[in-house]
Amino acid sequence: MASTLAHRCLIAVGGALLLCASACQRPEGPAERAGKALDTAAEKTGKALDTAAEKTGKAVGTAVEITGKALDTAAEKTGQGLEKAGQAVEKAVEKTKQAVAGDEKK
Repeated sequence: MASTLAHRCLIAVGGALLLCASACQRPEGPAERAGKALDTAAEKTGKALDTAAEKTGKAVGTAVEITGKALDTAAEKTGQGLEKAGQAVEKAVEKTKQAVAGDEKK
């Protein structure tokens, strides 16, 4: 029983010392305040960089999508232009053949 009472007293004294130590803390000095300010600034900067990176990623994605659509349109128009040019060349070849055939008959 004596050891239990001694154990309880020891716990009570230890708790009281911890309570006193935490209640008697000295106020923060300039270094602690500066450190906390740096931590806060670093956290805010990190959040701002994350936001900027997210917005940049979205903008790049949109730009890629728009560029892709423009390239598709340009390729389609180029294909149509080549097809028309090919038809014009075929007509010119046919007219040239007819002209040569007409000259040969004379």
